[in-house]
Amino acid sequence: MSVWSLLLVLVALPLPAVEIETLSGDRHSGELVELTDEMAVVKQDQASLRLPLASVIEIRFPSAAAAEASTGPRVALADGSRLTLSNFSIAGDKARCESSCGKFTVSVTRVSHVRFGISTTKLDEAWKSLLERESKNDLLVVKKEDVLDFVAGECGDVAGLGDAAGKIAFLLDGDEVPVARDKVYGIIFHRRVPNLPKSVCQVRLAGGDVLSAAKFAWDGKELKVRLVAGGDLVIPVALVAAIDFSADRISYLSDLKPRDVQYVPFFDINLYEYRRDRSLDGTPLTLAGKTYAKGLAMHSKATLKYRIGGEYTRFRAIAGIDDSVRGQNKHENVQLVISGDGKKLFDQEVKATDPPRPIDLDVAGVRDLEILVDFGSDMRDIADHLDLADAKLLK
Repeated sequence: MSVWSLLLVLVALPLPAVEIETLSGDRHSGELVELTDEMAVVKQDQASLRLPLASVIEIRFPSAAAAEASTGPRVALADGSRLTLSNFSIAGDKARCESSCGKFTVSVTRVSHVRFGISTTKLDEAWKSLLERESKNDLLVVKKEDVLDFVAGECGDVAGLGDAAGKIAFLLDGDEVPVARDKVYGIIFHRRVPNLPKSVCQVRLAGGDVLSAAKFAWDGKELKVRLVAGGDLVIPVALVAAIDFSADRISYLSDLKPRDVQYVPFFDINLYEYRRDRSLDGTPLTLAGKTYAKGLAMHSKATLKYRIGGEYTRFRAIAGIDDSVRGQNKHENVQLVISGDGKKLFDQEVKATDPPRPIDLDVAGVRDLEILVDFGSDMRDIADHLDLADAKLLK
């Protein structure tokens, strides 16, 4: 193929459609022409919009294709990356990971945990409890019916799926015990984590994987990523759901722990504690047919207080009654009050009959942020399921 023919092919390649959100709150849609570590260029009709990357919060790819379901291991790295793998093994101090986007090897000290067994709601809760458990040893986790148990020791070599022997070497009380890999639900590593490079962005894939990137390169067809924990991956554009540049610029309220939580149930039955990243019924946060990955769900007579220490300039969210209860009756309304250091910044009624309401507040210098959800004009708590979708603080 001649150089000119190659150029014609490249020119003919369709540009991916994107939605870009900036720190100023602007949202831009178009086709992604160029992406570097300094600039994002978007084509809108016949014009090109150049956005400094320092002003970009997130680039979303709305047409990303859902990945095929995988039954392989799920690994979490010390840099926050989470990947579904086709194979995982350890030899010496190196962990070998194989995924649909490439193979890479990292130090075992950079592996947080790996999970081989199936995932259910009950097992997820038990696994989370084990992850939060303080230990100086690695945990070899096994499943007995629907209960997880563990043995503490030091994990050695782990056989890959293609190894007929299929053993995991585990040092227990000074003795090495070979354990059949198919008997192990997962491994939680407790090792001293070395200093890692700074993450420049987080790449979210359509199948749910998350990659913490120290470097990236974009050529219009693929996104090449150097993981903070080490290793290079090449992701087809069809699998990229979003590139998030919000680290050190944004804090989502659902990632922060309130310094105070108050809830006064109407019937003295504590049914609706606030929830993070889910509706009060446990479903995805959904307003007017649109789902949100991040946000808070609160019921009437609930108050959350956050110590934000004057570190932020704006508070933004989308407020509305969750779609799961819209239309059930005529009492779907709440009074939303947001205050900073005791001064009201927002005080309005939110009704299910209203479209989702964007909130953008000046919180410069605010030390304590308080969110109160009270009864609406009906003075009842029926279907008072308020979502603060995409609730975040900006520096």
